[in-house]
Amino acid sequence: MRILSLLVTPILFTSTFTWAQDKPTVCSAIEAAISSKVPEWKLSKPRIIKCQGFTFYKWSSNQTEVSTLIFSFHSARDATDSMADMSFDFEMLGMKVRRLEMRGGGLGDESSVWAGSHESIDDSFVDVVFRKGKLLVHVVAPTFELAKQFAGYAADAIPAA
Repeated sequence: MRILSLLVTPILFTSTFTWAQDKPTVCSAIEAAISSKVPEWKLSKPRIIKCQGFTFYKWSSNQTEVSTLIFSFHSARDATDSMADMSFDFEMLGMKVRRLEMRGGGLGDESSVWAGSHESIDDSFVDVVFRKGKLLVHVVAPTFELAKQFAGYAADAIPAA
């Protein structure tokens, strides 16, 4: 999804990350949880970008893609601040978005759902974002159902802070 690379850009330039020692373990737990829950979805090679403090996964099945970005911040407050700036970040990148209500309860310590499209890309997307402790997780998919499903697997795999 080309939308995902657009989502990462503002987060990288406006946020302070850390590479916590437990981050590879958390990412491995998320990877294992999703692999076991939906084995028909194939994981492309994950990218762990330590200097930027995030891990990227792309899952695919029948030409549909779901992407997961896991960011590790210095503190829960930094992660919360990053979530607060999201609507501005989307608009800055030429995306038309609207915030949706998440039915059935949120994920993690706080969560939000965004649906939208980019003015020059033909893809529409749903971005389920949640914070659990100092981790911020984006799950981007073509439908709300897919994004929430994968976000739920990821949230369940992250231990309580």
